[in-house]
Amino acid sequence: MNHGPLLFLSALFSLSLSWFGFVFIPTWQLGGDQPEESVETGQTYPSPRPGLAQQGAEVYRANGCYYCHSQQVTQEPSDFDLTLTATGPNLAALGRVLSEEVRPDLAQAAAVNALGRLPMEIKGLDREFTEYLTNKLMEAGATLKVATVVAAPAAAKPGEVPAHPGDSFTVILTSAGKTPADVAKLLLRIRPSLGGGLTVPVVLARGLSKDDLDKLNKKLTTAGAKTLVKMNLRGVDMDRGWGRRRSVALDYLYDPVVMVGAQRMGPDLSNIGDRQHSRVWHLSHLFDPRIITSEESNAGVDSLMPAYPYLFTKRPRSTPGTPGYQQAIRLVGEQFEIVPKPEAEALVAYLQSLRSGPGLVEAPTPKAPAPAAPPVATAPTAATATSVPAVTPAKPAAVVTPAPEAPKPAPPAK
Repeated sequence: MNHGPLLFLSALFSLSLSWFGFVFIPTWQLGGDQPEESVETGQTYPSPRPGLAQQGAEVYRANGCYYCHSQQVTQEPSDFDLTLTATGPNLAALGRVLSEEVRPDLAQAAAVNALGRLPMEIKGLDREFTEYLTNKLMEAGATLKVATVVAAPAAAKPGEVPAHPGDSFTVILTSAGKTPADVAKLLLRIRPSLGGGLTVPVVLARGLSKDDLDKLNKKLTTAGAKTLVKMNLRGVDMDRGWGRRRSVALDYLYDPVVMVGAQRMGPDLSNIGDRQHSRVWHLSHLFDPRIITSEESNAGVDSLMPAYPYLFTKRPRSTPGTPGYQQAIRLVGEQFEIVPKPEAEALVAYLQSLRSGPGLVEAPTPKAPAPAAPPVATAPTAATATSVPAVTPAKPAAVVTPAPEAPKPAPPAK
């Protein structure tokens, strides 16, 4: 027991250090977060939830919805697409890179395309290589001519015998024959520039890892070409439509209690407000989830979600003018209607407030494709001006929306 105080102080120091590392530092880091400007919209994100949605968050928590639903979009490692946008001045270097390392098929296609502009001259060949090349080209079915270029003797100093350089030869290709692909493959070995004459822009590779992208991009830029890199955000959650990007800490900045969820018995709700806007749909789904899923499920499998009838008041169908008639939900084939209680309205407001956040620096979103050019405006005729019907939003098959009611005068201000 002589070392009791020392052991006590050691244990206290260890616990204090653990508390400092696991509690204080994360609280300090996340507690200092502030809304930031979105790189996608330029607006400040996030915004506080409305008061009714904040009340609905407490209803969501009290009913244990976070036990079965998550609010966190995950993302797998991204991959990249590489596009060639400009070939540059050094077509020989680019063609060599394409034909030997990147896309031999594109290089050969460019060479075949060049064979459509015959005749083609290959100059400066020696006798031995000329014989080899002409034999190979004729074996591939090409038609050619050979011209001899007689070199002039070099100037000599007085008293010296002038040296006579060897003659050079020019192969003139006049036809690629019936197998231009074989001729193009042979020509790429001696004239790589034929493989660099691509029509840009052209996609060179898709689904590259970061390391492969860097290696490939370096070879192309060294050859003088210009490229465009596109990052693809991948993830099962995003493929299912549960979010446009991964979730980050900033998404929960104004949530007093962060309910990311414990498991996924149902779909992720990070953007349920984007996926389903209808208030009637949400209320009907809360009253009896099987009303919705039996109509929408392709396999006809009922939902595992429990019903929440205690969030509603069930009564016989009413007539216009009855208190609560406008808020009531009337189901097809039923002689009763349901009136949502304030807790149900608050819960629906919270669900509708769950939306995908805009693109951030730490979590970008994929760029949407450019919109198509608008059609040329023409003056409508009398027939077309009156024959276009109004477009109305679709309604769930199993739900009858409440009938509209004339607006009531606002109560006097207190």
